[in-house]
Amino acid sequence: MADPAKPAFFQPPVPDGLVLKNEVPTPDGIDLLITSRNHDLKQAVARRHAAEDWAYALISVQTSEGYGGAGNHGIVRMNGGSSSRPMLGLAPLPDGHAARWPRLGARFRRDVERLLATRDQAPEIGVLYPASGGLGLTWTAPWPEGRQLALDRLDIWFVEACRRIRLEPAGDGFRARKGTSKAPRIDGKHMKGMLGDPWAPVHVVEQKSFTLAGRDFDYETLVELLLPETSQEWQLPLLARPSRPRRSRPWLWSRRRCRGATARPKASNRGSSRSAARWHGHSGVGRRMRIWSSFPGPRSRTSTI
Repeated sequence: MADPAKPAFFQPPVPDGLVLKNEVPTPDGIDLLITSRNHDLKQAVARRHAAEDWAYALISVQTSEGYGGAGNHGIVRMNGGSSSRPMLGLAPLPDGHAARWPRLGARFRRDVERLLATRDQAPEIGVLYPASGGLGLTWTAPWPEGRQLALDRLDIWFVEACRRIRLEPAGDGFRARKGTSKAPRIDGKHMKGMLGDPWAPVHVVEQKSFTLAGRDFDYETLVELLLPETSQEWQLPLLARPSRPRRSRPWLWSRRRCRGATARPKASNRGSSRSAARWHGHSGVGRRMRIWSSFPGPRSRTSTI
């Protein structure tokens, strides 16, 4: 969309009189990982990029970013701007002994089916979302400077866009322009991330969403979250609960999106990719489990417990 006053894909409209001054030549420049020091992770290295790289970067930053300094606010589905967005869910494992990993298409289909089937069920939180007509794609609404979206105006499964970013043509490709905002896009800091996120565990006593806080999705953490007899404090998110009827074996997956340094298992090696997203697979919860974890890159580790 050439007109910055109109919304585009994960790009909120820019109000009159506001100029996005920060020019970004490559998609990794708007992604989550912080490269401002230009040491371990270099700036603007993705110069040979395609249009889809910009799409992935936009989705990543607009739905997972935290606080990045004055005027650079983060998402509301997070317990504090310095936190990270952990996600926990189930995916159907294909039938047959040869099937080892869930297929992304099957996982996406299950999530969408569950979200559609439960959208009329009010989450056990302090937000009353509208039954219909709520704003789902937040970047389609005007964003006047200093104004915020109220939670009771949003759809229960709203999709965030927390930063002022616009793409524009540049040669044979694109470049981005970034700007700041006086206030976060959504007025929900007081909820501590407890907004009915279908992937986020919540602490029922302290009324806040789960934060790893330097930990990993290791065995002890997963036992604490998954087994109610070990702790009565945590509530599993919607998409991490088994559905009925169960048509296939469930595969538990967990992920943390983070922006900087993160604790790593001592036995693991550090990969060479920019992305700090962490992926884990757990098959056969409640019995012998095969756990796979890796950092994007050439190395991974597998263990059985």
